[in-house]
Amino acid sequence: MRDTADERLAEAVSFLTPETRAALAFAADGTAALVFPARNVALLSCGITGFSDHTRRLLASRSDGVEQLHEELRAHCDGLVSLILQAGGEPVAFIGDGLLSVWEAGTGGMAGAVRSAAALAQILADRRRAGAGTFDLNLHVTCGSMRTAELGGLNGR
Repeated sequence: MRDTADERLAEAVSFLTPETRAALAFAADGTAALVFPARNVALLSCGITGFSDHTRRLLASRSDGVEQLHEELRAHCDGLVSLILQAGGEPVAFIGDGLLSVWEAGTGGMAGAVRSAAALAQILADRRRAGAGTFDLNLHVTCGSMRTAELGGLNGR
């Protein structure tokens, strides 16, 4: 017995998160689209400058290069996440050697969110100029309307 298109769709939808199921809208022709509400946010991207070269040099010059790199990254990421949280941001994704964080445009509006993200970027730049940390960073602040969805994961995520 062959499944109908509706049965296949119902089975596929059963694997989605509740948030995603709630955002699923069906057009009159039966096609589905995801409709997530837009959020006004400021984003801060923090990427490590010259990370690939640093990794190559470290691995070529030390027998414990992997362990050293692991320790450097752990210290860097722990410190960065802590500063983001203290500044009212939310770390949302590690992308390669970078971290993307978001500030909601709440009661302070978009200007307040941008100021918070930019203030943290300035703190990070000042700390590095003062000799703190292992890595130089590429820091970028942007703002606007964003739609997000988290798909997949474990344990009901």
